[in-house]
Amino acid sequence: TQFGWLGGSEHRQRSDSRWIALVGALRLRGLQIEPKFCQWARGADRLDGRQAAEQMLSAAGGIKMPTAWICFNGMMARGAVNFLLSEGLRIPRDLSLAAFDQTSILSDEAPSITGASADPEEIGRAAGELLLEQSEAKRARCFDLVIDSEIVGRESTGKAAVARGKAPGA
Repeated sequence: TQFGWLGGSEHRQRSDSRWIALVGALRLRGLQIEPKFCQWARGADRLDGRQAAEQMLSAAGGIKMPTAWICFNGMMARGAVNFLLSEGLRIPRDLSLAAFDQTSILSDEAPSITGASADPEEIGRAAGELLLEQSEAKRARCFDLVIDSEIVGRESTGKAAVARGKAPGA
């Protein structure tokens, strides 16, 4: 029930929309993320994920850390996981971590990382249909398109550490 956020590409549309979606989903369940457990990076690669994870641990200052971290993308998630493992944390035993996409980096290395995203083929099909409709229309139109997402659970997520009687950083 305690979440952390490692955000990338700060204040860009995709970053902001993922953040808003996460906050909204948690709010629907009566949950929230404390600001001290939100780290934002300028970029969104492995190094940014590593640095954001390092900042998260530093920001905790010995207090109980969130048991679930959500990352802006798979690259940041992989960087964060690698850093956390180098610090002696056990994933998912000490904390669970998931990413906002389904890139191959989530499953190419151990531990594999849980990810959530829409099917890229479905996105491509829908985009193609919209382009064809636009080319036949006499006036340009705007569309809101909602595509179902899928969560693929992998090795990086499990029962919360506090449920086992041990909280990370405690």
